[in-house]
Amino acid sequence: MKIRMRKRCDIPHSASHFQKSLIIASWLLTFLFTGTAFAQENRTITGIVRDVTGEPLIGASVIQKGTNNGVITDVDGNFNFETIEDAELIVSYIGFRTLKLKTAGENFIHVVLDEDSQLLNDVVVVGYSTNKKVNLSGSVSSLNSEKLASRRVSNVSSALQGMAAGVTVTTQSGEPGGNGGHIRIRGIGTFGGDSAAPLVLVDGVEGTIDEVDPNIIESVSVLK
Repeated sequence: MKIRMRKRCDIPHSASHFQKSLIIASWLLTFLFTGTAFAQENRTITGIVRDVTGEPLIGASVIQKGTNNGVITDVDGNFNFETIEDAELIVSYIGFRTLKLKTAGENFIHVVLDEDSQLLNDVVVVGYSTNKKVNLSGSVSSLNSEKLASRRVSNVSSALQGMAAGVTVTTQSGEPGGNGGHIRIRGIGTFGGDSAAPLVLVDGVEGTIDEVDPNIIESVSVLK
């Protein structure tokens, strides 16, 4: 019986060295991507958005810069959402200056927005007369016809939602034709609570806001 042995094939030293180098490089890449994943780990950020008087801003936009990740503040001005570590946030609200800030590892952020000074010379309706914002000591939010037209709604109360600081609008009914909103000024917890409805003046005459065609309104001023 003859047994023929296979010839031994030795791996060249250079090839073995290349394989070792390839394995080491693979491990380094694995650690690199693992470190990047930990660096981009999401975390939850909470906070509140107010104006300079301490009044919470309802419906303010809080967005992570360069993304669509964001939320709007609730009726108390609070917000809560997930974002990456050291994210840069953009906080904006109609009639106020947009603010950019970095979280810098903080879990709670207190944001104060300044009113846009360019709007202080706008003429607003004050009850039965008109005046300039700069001459008023009280808080006034104003909407012009262009802002109302951009909402694409069938009634004025729904158009006010999220468009005026301190104004909350809740839908009373989902039935067709019954989608008018319940308007509260300075939140649900204000004086008078849920039963305190604002006085509505249409060209100086007391009326109902949802009986007015949004397309013929020149401006809406909310006196607080």
